[in-house]
Amino acid sequence: RYCILGGAVYSMSCGGEKAVKKFLLIGTCIFFWFCTACSSEGELSISPKPGTDEWNKLSHEEKITAYGQLPEEKLEKVSTEKLQKLILSCPFLEETYYYMSSEQDPNGLYATSSFAVGLSLLAEEVPLFNIAVEKNIFEDSISEMTELFSEDTINTEEEKRGFVEQYQMWWQDTEGKTLVAEILDPYRKIMDCEWKRDAKTGRYEYPINAKSEEWTLLTESGKRAVCKIPQAVLDDITDDELVDLVLKYPLLVETVTEDEFFRGFEKVSEYFEPLKIMHEKRLLQKYTKEELEDKLEQSPEIAITFVENYLKTYGD
Repeated sequence: RYCILGGAVYSMSCGGEKAVKKFLLIGTCIFFWFCTACSSEGELSISPKPGTDEWNKLSHEEKITAYGQLPEEKLEKVSTEKLQKLILSCPFLEETYYYMSSEQDPNGLYATSSFAVGLSLLAEEVPLFNIAVEKNIFEDSISEMTELFSEDTINTEEEKRGFVEQYQMWWQDTEGKTLVAEILDPYRKIMDCEWKRDAKTGRYEYPINAKSEEWTLLTESGKRAVCKIPQAVLDDITDDELVDLVLKYPLLVETVTEDEFFRGFEKVSEYFEPLKIMHEKRLLQKYTKEELEDKLEQSPEIAITFVENYLKTYGD
């Protein structure tokens, strides 16, 4: 401002009124451009400010929405340092560690990196994280970001450093190529899996089984959970269909892993109710040898071992 006024006085002495008007026009344009450039990053603020009483009154969804409303066009233009500060001061930073297990996976179903899943989920809802990954803003060495870690924010220095370390390990493994879709699509298929009758056979099939590509993404408890037959299905099937589902149970092998069959059978019966129902009704004993052989031909090989041990233990 003072430079423009000084320049105007100088122009007056050198070139008269026209020179002053021309200088003031150019100077004013430069001044407003400078103000806009300087304020563009300053406008990237969250309201209410994280950590305040007003912020703490918001629900988790409202907080996510507040961060999700940061304009992408402005985020694309800000400096790497500004993006780094926005990320490291984000109140959801810790969710990149346990977002999947706390929000989407309360029973600990999923076996893949919780950091990758958490980062992907946040990137879907908060453009800031997506842009940060696209630009790979944390490629510098940890030692070069010491000042960023020490800044006073809602996150501790240890949390910020831990996030960057996890990010860099993830980036080295994937180069950012597995973000969002490649990670989340199979999980959505798991979370949205639906029990329905097969169009050809007319019978229910396990929507996720050992041959599914999603199977390796599950923990042991996760496999049990997705293979649990809903009560609505149990109420809708015949005894014969129940036996089919038992013999095709993806975790049937767990019945024959103990030293004695009855121990494995009882262990699996605790979390797989159809096995208990079949046993109480003595359904296997109702089939002829030929009928059982025909049924086993359409079942996994482990079903043969299971049937042999079951009939040997509990009688024909």
